[in-house]
Amino acid sequence: MDVKILLKNVFVENVWPANSALFIYVSTFCFAGITCPVPPVDFALPNPYLNEVRYPSLVTYTCQAGYQHVGGDLVRTCQADGTLSGVAPTCEGRVVFFMF
Repeated sequence: MDVKILLKNVFVENVWPANSALFIYVSTFCFAGITCPVPPVDFALPNPYLNEVRYPSLVTYTCQAGYQHVGGDLVRTCQADGTLSGVAPTCEGRVVFFMF
């Protein structure tokens, strides 16, 4: 990830590593209060089980018992623009055959 810092109207790139205290302070200050709605998904449960999460939290979906993941992303990240990354997962019922 590139780190860009504005100092006296001059962009300085890649000066500090992304995990530095300055980057953490800047990102916390700039993105404080950003939340992403967690939409319901048919036959799937989100973790955490909340209506919204804060940037940059992860939401991990799990298909309910008897359903399997057939598309979309089971792990999505709350982004700085207030949306979840990726595509909502799709879970469909499993076909179970009984032999007598």
